[in-house]
This record gives sequence, structure tokens and C-alpha cells, in this order.
Amino acid sequence: MGLIAFGAGLVGASLIPASEAEKQAGQKIADHSEGIVEKAKESLQEVGQDVTDSARESVQQVKETARDAAQTTAQSTKETAQSTAGTVKRS
Repeated sequence: MGLIAFGAGLVGASLIPASEAEKQAGQKIADHSEGIVEKAKESLQEVGQDVTDSARESVQQVKETARDAAQTTAQSTKETAQSTAGTVKRS
């Protein structure tokens, strides 16, 4: 029953034209929200830039780690090959 009354009230309210006070209040809200929207956009752009910078730094660190690992592996493989070759020559 309450839901029907709420729905009827909502329909009735939508059919009645807005008063001058309601129009003014709506305009004030719209005017104030523009500044808020701009601030939110700026904040989101800053966050996006921070995320982009962090991602670039992370990618660079991964590249450096991979390069170091590849060099270490290459050096270890070379040393193992030389040691094995020396053992085979002595045999």
C-alpha cells in the first residue's frame, strides 16, 4: 500500500510544474556543481598522471631486473661451459 502511495506521489509531483523557488534552487545547484565537476576532473587527471608515472617506473624496473638476470645467466652459463670443457679436455 505504501509503495502505491509513494508511486502516486512521485507521478503527481512530476506533473506539477516547478515553482520559481525550485528553479532558482536548481540553478544554484547547477552553478555550484560546475566548480565541483572541474575540480573532480583535475583530480582525476592528476591521479591518472600519477598512475602513468608509476607504471612507467615499474616497467623500467622490470626491464632492468630482466637485463640483470639475463647477464647473470649468460655469465653463469659461460663459466659452466668453460669448466665442463676443461673437465672434458683433462679426461
